[in-house]
Amino acid sequence: MTTRPLPDEDNIHFINGKVAEVVEKLKRESSHGDIWIIGGSNVIAPLVNADLIDIYHIGIVPIVLGKGIPLFSNQVQFKELNLASVKKINEIVYLEYVK
Repeated sequence: MTTRPLPDEDNIHFINGKVAEVVEKLKRESSHGDIWIIGGSNVIAPLVNADLIDIYHIGIVPIVLGKGIPLFSNQVQFKELNLASVKKINEIVYLEYVK
């Protein structure tokens, strides 16, 4: 997802529009493969609220900033997730949650 036009590269396709509509369309059209989305709260919030995320991969980097951009904005509706796995690679902890 991007707010500015960018050219596609190999298997990377840049799109704009309403993220929930785009993901719903991709899920309907895709017979195989995953949809991998990386983004901030403006991208994630509509997907959480539309219940379109099957697996949440969250990496925790051990740096205390004191302030910053929240992972989930106040636009996100309450949702309970189930912890599926935890991995530690070097000093980063990777959490996998499923709905």
